Amino acid sequence: MICNKCGKEIENGAKFCAECGAEIKAEEKAGEDIASKASAITGEAYDEAKQVAKDIGQGAKDIAEKGIEKYNNFKNMSKEEQQEAIEQTKEKAKDFANKEKENYKNFKNLPTKQKLVRIIVPVLILVILVNILGGGSNNSHV
Repeated sequence: MICNKCGKEIENGAKFCAECGAEIKAEEKAGEDIASKASAITGEAYDEAKQVAKDIGQGAKDIAEKGIEKYNNFKNMSKEEQQEAIEQTKEKAKDFANKEKENYKNFKNLPTKQKLVRIIVPVLILVILVNILGGGSNNSHV
């Protein structure tokens, strides 16, 4: 636990901070218990989420490489071919937008618990991915 007054580490179960003498309130202890339980839950899923994040990182790299390849191909096209490619891309974008509108309608009809899971899990994976790609060398859990 961390003291809210001085920020020093406090032994679990302590009633006062050994550094500054501040009283540890019941709600702080309860919050620490909740945080500890949450840490245990995320700790169980951490390794799996870390692997998923690595896979996503590799996927992002693959997508970037394909994008560069497509751009280079586009540069080598004639003006007519470029215009045709642009029109095809616009059609694909419209189709994608229509599918996303349908997905949003379906998402709106989900129960709240399912909505939260569909939001929190990708965010957790993103945080882990940022930690991995950011060169985070510590092994602390999210």
